[in-house]
Amino acid sequence: MSTLFMSNNYGVASTTDYTITTGTANSQFPIENLRDPHTTKVFRSTGNTVEFTVDIKGLQTLDSFCLTGSSVDGLSLTACNIYLSATNNFSGVTPKAVNLSSEFNFGYVTFSEESARYMRISLTGNGSYCELSNFYIGAATSFTNNGIDQASFKYEFVDNAKISKNKYNQKFINTYTTVKTLRGAIKTMNSTEFTTLNDLYKTHGVSEPIWVMFDSSGSIVTDGEYIFSGYYYFASQPKFSTRSGLLFDSNMVLEGAG
Repeated sequence: MSTLFMSNNYGVASTTDYTITTGTANSQFPIENLRDPHTTKVFRSTGNTVEFTVDIKGLQTLDSFCLTGSSVDGLSLTACNIYLSATNNFSGVTPKAVNLSSEFNFGYVTFSEESARYMRISLTGNGSYCELSNFYIGAATSFTNNGIDQASFKYEFVDNAKISKNKYNQKFINTYTTVKTLRGAIKTMNSTEFTTLNDLYKTHGVSEPIWVMFDSSGSIVTDGEYIFSGYYYFASQPKFSTRSGLLFDSNMVLEGAG
């Protein structure tokens, strides 16, 4: 099961600058909200289109972009294009169209490696404004020989609704967001893959979110690249066991960020 991990997010680093170039931010939902890890805190424009430039303060090798909308209101976008440049001049730069799924609140585009410092993000909303919760720009990490073992893969939603009942069996329900949970084993990892997974956990632990694309090729189920992908936390530290021939098995549990 093909798996991409997006770990080093240049887009939300403390040194990164945002500049709105077309349109205006809603003062109650400023663009700096994009740095906040919570998916309930959003950047929102006052109109149905907006463009902003992201300066990551140095040339970096990039090959992946992901985004998500509010975990409460979903993805309020009908189109997104990104432009990459080594300088703050985007003349002649070919846009990269981001694949969007409002149903699964996720968007992505992967591309051949490029060295860039600046990115322009162009958004089109589905009503009177554009809204974006979190995004990733950086490089993807994958395992050379392995992915999640399909036989071990588990996918579920945890519904956090609070329900009480009276003596007439009437239900009184407070609805909250659902939490997506993924778990699975990675088998027969070589020493390089062991180091990769171990370093990913050391970097993020259970407190820093990580972007993950499971079934990134969409080969397991229709829309698998949207259904299983997203913005997660490690729920616990991956556990490793050794096989003969200096190979390793491990497992992981990921919970959707809220």
